[in-house]
Amino acid sequence: MMTNPESASLASLTDQLANAASALPPVQDWQPENVGQIDIRIRRDASWWHEGSEIHRPELVRLFSSVLRLEDNQYWLLTPLEKLRIQVDDAPFVATSLEVHSDEKVGPLLVFNTNVGDRVLLGEKNRLHVEFDVNSGHPSPYIHVRNGLRALLTRSVYYELVELGRVQQDKLLVTSNAIAASEKKNPIFSLDKRVEMASEVLAHLPNVEVRPFRGLLANTMRDWECAVIVRGLRAISDFEYEVQLAETVTKDLLMALYITDECINCDVCEPECPNEAIYQGDEIYEINPDLCTECVGHFETSQCVEVCPVDCIPHDPNHVETQEELQAKYERLTA
Repeated sequence: MMTNPESASLASLTDQLANAASALPPVQDWQPENVGQIDIRIRRDASWWHEGSEIHRPELVRLFSSVLRLEDNQYWLLTPLEKLRIQVDDAPFVATSLEVHSDEKVGPLLVFNTNVGDRVLLGEKNRLHVEFDVNSGHPSPYIHVRNGLRALLTRSVYYELVELGRVQQDKLLVTSNAIAASEKKNPIFSLDKRVEMASEVLAHLPNVEVRPFRGLLANTMRDWECAVIVRGLRAISDFEYEVQLAETVTKDLLMALYITDECINCDVCEPECPNEAIYQGDEIYEINPDLCTECVGHFETSQCVEVCPVDCIPHDPNHVETQEELQAKYERLTA
């Protein structure tokens, strides 16, 4: 959940975070001679498991996370006397909430809170980056926490971050601590000048209108009741960016849902479905698109998405439906 913007100087906020960081054990300085491994696994949802059983004590998880070190792409738990290798499926932490502060001089200050109590100021030392799945193209956003350890942003935090962004030269920018992506790119002409030049060039086409807009293109499309976007791509990086943005805005589209292979069979989604559309498949839970209404008619939000601990229930682009179609399906199922 994102907190409301509040005033906080960069200096005071940095001091708070530095004091918290100084309380962590100096694991980077420890060089224990006894090296081994332990059957501990951190799953993609940042839950900790020991010998197949989940560790439910938050204070113990926080303790273990404070002595975690990344070395040669392997994760280790350290004490001054012992070094034990563990398994990490993705990132060892997840960013569970976002705070928005403001400084009179540098502007917005964004602080991410992790599941183990870390508070991370987005900036030069703790940057965001996005990785894309080679098969699905779905983005996974991460923020650096400390010493190479990173946190995966939950879907809700990712959406909150996008809402704070602004569009500049077809790039979605988020500013924190006076740092912004693509900040060196400045247009040669102003927006008004570009609209004027485009209008002159296209004046002979009576069916073409040149309109400027600000904010997300997806929001503008909905405001203008557009059905199709045609975008020009200059390089593969443009395509990757479009995939990321498409994933972000589809949360507002009306579609059936589906469960990805990241499902951990935790059993929490199935009883939440009011249409009994979720069922146990051969390996993971699955959703029957003929029964899924995205909870239209029952709730304001999709209940399975709300309770899923690993954010593995996206919209299904193969089953796009209008509000009227979903409402009609709901009425048919409940008749």
